[in-house]
Amino acid sequence: MAFEMTQQAIERKDLDEAVKQLEFVVSNAKLSAVQSIAQLRLARIQIEQGEFELALASANKVSDKAFIAQSQEIKGDVYLAQQLFDKARAAYSAALETNERDQVLKMKLDNLAVAANG
Repeated sequence: MAFEMTQQAIERKDLDEAVKQLEFVVSNAKLSAVQSIAQLRLARIQIEQGEFELALASANKVSDKAFIAQSQEIKGDVYLAQQLFDKARAAYSAALETNERDQVLKMKLDNLAVAANG
C-alpha cells in the first residue's frame, strides 16, 4: 500500500510525500528485502531533491545482499553529481563486480572519463 502511495505521490511530483511513504516502509517493513527496496527508492528521490548526503546515508543502509550492486550504483550517481569522479568510478566498479552484465552501469562507467575531462 505504501509503495502504491509513493508511486502516486511521484506521479503528482510530490516528492516530500513520497519520502514520507518510503520512510514509513523502512521503519515498518518486516522483510529486509522490502526495507532495502524502500531505501533504494528513497535514495533516488533524495538525489532528485539534491539531498546528496541523505541519499548516501540511505544507500548505505541497504542491508540485503541482493541489492548491494544497486546501492553502489546509487552511490556512484551521487558522487557523479558531486563531481567526485574517482569515488564515482570506485562505486560503479564495485556495482559491476556483482552485476557485470548491466549495460547501463557499464555506460555510466565509460561516461565518467568524458565527465571528468569535460
